[in-house]
Amino acid sequence: MMKLIDDWTRLFKRWSAQIIALGVVAQTVWATMPSEARMLFPAPEYIGIGLGIAALIAMIIKQGKSDGE
Repeated sequence: MMKLIDDWTRLFKRWSAQIIALGVVAQTVWATMPSEARMLFPAPEYIGIGLGIAALIAMIIKQGKSDGE
């Protein structure tokens, strides 16, 4: 059976969760944009890749009291 981590209620305070949420918002905005507006972005796939890498890096950085400080 799957169990939640102890401090799951503080999850959104972590940078990685905020970056992932930003990625979801960016994808939603992208999906609702007209195709003419999409043409203004030369390589939109790099935005998602960059946010994913940033979230992975944020997972390993100490971020305050929840990390044992």
